[in-house]
Amino acid sequence: MKCSISNIANVISESIPNPAESGFDIFVGLEHYDSGEVKVTRYGSTQNLVTAVKVFRKGDILLARRNVYLKRAGLVEFDGVTSGDSIVLRVKDDLSSLSLQSEDIRMYLPFVLNTEEFWNYAEKYSDGTMSKRLSPKTLLQYEFDIPDDVTEKNRLLWQAYKTKESYKAMITATDEMVKSQFIEKSSLSSSPLVSLKDVVSIVRKNVNPVPGKTYTLYSFPAYDNQQIPEIIDGGEIRSCKLDLTPNTVLYNKLNVRLCRVWNIREIATTNNICSTEFIPLKMDNTVLLQEYLVYFLTSEAVTKAMVGISQGTSNSQKRIAPEALLKLEIPLPPIEIQKEFVAVYKKSDKSKFELKQAIEKIDKVMRALMQ
Repeated sequence: MKCSISNIANVISESIPNPAESGFDIFVGLEHYDSGEVKVTRYGSTQNLVTAVKVFRKGDILLARRNVYLKRAGLVEFDGVTSGDSIVLRVKDDLSSLSLQSEDIRMYLPFVLNTEEFWNYAEKYSDGTMSKRLSPKTLLQYEFDIPDDVTEKNRLLWQAYKTKESYKAMITATDEMVKSQFIEKSSLSSSPLVSLKDVVSIVRKNVNPVPGKTYTLYSFPAYDNQQIPEIIDGGEIRSCKLDLTPNTVLYNKLNVRLCRVWNIREIATTNNICSTEFIPLKMDNTVLLQEYLVYFLTSEAVTKAMVGISQGTSNSQKRIAPEALLKLEIPLPPIEIQKEFVAVYKKSDKSKFELKQAIEKIDKVMRALMQ
């Protein structure tokens, strides 16, 4: 059966001018959504909020209406308030006129709102030029099919989701194990903290791409695409890049909160270049192993420190100065102890890779169910 969202749900616009005194403790901002996830599980506090917010209730569905290409919509299982850039959808209590059960639709709609078909629609019909937004009216007009076996389909979808979440929990547990190993190994040595500038250098050699010449480009989009570099003609590259050689660590100076740290070992191609938004790092391998450095740079403490010194006019355009990165101090145990940690790190990386592959397979199953 085909229906529009307006047939089965309402947009809720209950506003609260003073969230800190609203009686609600939970606040869901745009930063708390996880792209492509059917549940919103993260949240912050209303304690320091000073602008008006919208109320949502357990069982509602939240959708980030700004920058819909980020694909942010999910079911909430708690009460709270949310940003004005969120749309609050509430499934109607009585759907008997459509021969439907409200609970079936409440559990099915989050998957509908995370299909490529919906996000293509949302992006096509969003309003604005710079920061496009999806209007509630446009959202309510979206039409989709409700299968006859929606109850059974829900069972399969949520079972797949539960399995996926268990794999993600295993990845988190693996990360915690590696973190504890790093702390243990780095504390075994009585060596003092060492400034990165004493063991790491920044190597920058500009390259102006030439039309007709093929390059292997290590860019932000390539990093986000499973760290697969782009093979591209120099004529398509519109700006200066940096030369890239083997055994280099690339650290992103733009938007450091995203923690794009690229570990480059062997390179099979020629004419390798990277974005100037990366900081290319070379290390003295007699005192610092590359994988040990990579783990240090991806740690929560380093990311938090770099975010704290980022500068820029907007959150999406904040950068760090390369020299600021070199001022960091790294715990530097002897090479043999570093090797022990790197062995654990590589083994955990392999396990995480296998878990991520399993998650991708589950995502494919869920997409197939929605087709």
